Amino acid sequence: MYTPTLADIYRLLASEPRLAILAALAGGPLSVGGLAAITGASFSSTSQNLARLRAADVVDSRRNGQIVEYFLVRPMHPVVRQAVSLMKEGT
Repeated sequence: MYTPTLADIYRLLASEPRLAILAALAGGPLSVGGLAAITGASFSSTSQNLARLRAADVVDSRRNGQIVEYFLVRPMHPVVRQAVSLMKEGT
């Protein structure tokens, strides 16, 4: 199993679209389409960013009928938890 380094985590968080995805997922599971609508990003861009977040074990997915929902992995890496908290506060 891949364990991301601290540098990997910071590279993931250096992207505004990925931060927006994490902030949106803090409210609960969402589909790619739902995340794209909330973040204003394209479906393709959102899907690519989710793939990077999944590869680093920051988010995971589950199938709910025909829809795949993404959610934050628990427990969160402390740096990811802090970034999500700051995004929810709007800073």
